[in-house]
Amino acid sequence: MIAVLAFGVFPTRLWLTQRRDMAETSHRVEVLEHTNAALERRVKELDSDAAVERIAREQHNLVKPGEEAYAILPPAGDAKRLAKPMMAPEVKDTSRNFWERLRDRLSFWV
Repeated sequence: MIAVLAFGVFPTRLWLTQRRDMAETSHRVEVLEHTNAALERRVKELDSDAAVERIAREQHNLVKPGEEAYAILPPAGDAKRLAKPMMAPEVKDTSRNFWERLRDRLSFWV
């Protein structure tokens, strides 16, 4: 029985573990290859001066020398409405049981 376990079960278990690891690793390689391909396309896309200028204007509000940048502000009524802080919804703590929550509430008032 010990010989069967030593020569049959343990090598099979090792073989199955290695097979699973190989499948996971090949999946990771596929994901990395896909990501690399997407990044290479992005590099080619950003290789032109026009693309760099477009991003600088859109995302960083940069202008060329001699140009003027203008910012359009919201109307006064909208500014007051936007300035109000929004209240976060109350989240119930379900990680503690009823008695712990009750003790915390009562100790708050003491």
